[in-house]
Amino acid sequence: MGNWFEEIFLSWGFGWVMSKFLPYVCMLLLALIVFWLIRKRIQRRGISFLVLFLLLVAPAGIYFTMHPIYASDLTNNGVVHESFKSVDKKERAIFVYAIPGCPFCRESVALMDKFRERNQHVVVSYVIVDGSPQDVMSYQKLSKHGIRFIAAKDDELQDRGKLVSGRYPTFMIARTGKIETWTNNEIGAIVLDDWEEEFTKK
Repeated sequence: MGNWFEEIFLSWGFGWVMSKFLPYVCMLLLALIVFWLIRKRIQRRGISFLVLFLLLVAPAGIYFTMHPIYASDLTNNGVVHESFKSVDKKERAIFVYAIPGCPFCRESVALMDKFRERNQHVVVSYVIVDGSPQDVMSYQKLSKHGIRFIAAKDDELQDRGKLVSGRYPTFMIARTGKIETWTNNEIGAIVLDDWEEEFTKK
């Protein structure tokens, strides 16, 4: 999941991309306000510019180091599988394929839980591959907003699992007769915005 700064904007209803970039806008405005308040106390112009530069660059640089913007926050590289026959034409749901003992899979639950909190009409299911009932229960404890956790036992879920190619977690949307997949490294702010737009369509 992101950080408390992004969480504030998400809780106010801003989109994922906006919540990613608005902290930088706030830091810029705060730096300009602070500089305007102290500018009269700085006598030399050279020092004045140095102070302004530090106020503008240092906070944003430190913040970016701690919470970087990745390429996946700006691009949507989902792979569409249009010929997948087992998808119900009316189905619209998000699936995340995960395995027991996968730290990245477990970390992804917080992100999807936030997505589910913002979009309670969207069905989000974690499909635990090669997992025991105890593994499923272990994942269930990580969610507070109604994510479903199921074992990949029925034929349809196993067939879809072939699209994962051993990459966990893999995110999957089943919709309008096709499936689209993303690896963990491809999930970013713009993808989440696109999902929200997709699932608000009637």
